[in-house]
Amino acid sequence: MALASSGAFGFWPAAQGVGNNILCGDASELWVSPSGSDTGAGSAQDPFRTILRARDEVRSKIANGCPEDLTVWIHPGTYWVGDKLNFNLADSRPANTTTYSGIPGLPRPQLLGADAPLGGWQFSHMAGPDGTVPVMKAELGVGVTVQSLYALTGT
Repeated sequence: MALASSGAFGFWPAAQGVGNNILCGDASELWVSPSGSDTGAGSAQDPFRTILRARDEVRSKIANGCPEDLTVWIHPGTYWVGDKLNFNLADSRPANTTTYSGIPGLPRPQLLGADAPLGGWQFSHMAGPDGTVPVMKAELGVGVTVQSLYALTGT
């Protein structure tokens, strides 16, 4: 499987394929958008919401014998992939490629490896060496482990 990548999860344009082979279903291209739906068709007009759903559709096409190269076009936006997005032998074929790519000319999609975004942030204050300082706080809940924490600034 070819994963067009620049850095850990930055995507660059890949060759755009076309086709409508009976073994490939409706198309050899799938689309993903933060505003899509995982019950959608995965088309440009009705994209999937998650890369995980697109990966599962790719696996289905491969299992059904699709002989074409497959491309998953990922719209700009933030995607929470966590540890659920794994690729293995079910995602590849000896003679064809599967490419996951951002859309040429648009901002790169952001893939974040958290199980879920942490919400409910509130402004607060805490004691500092020079008086009180502003801070942000959020409730984690019982049994939650944090491996890394950072803020997204901008799009």
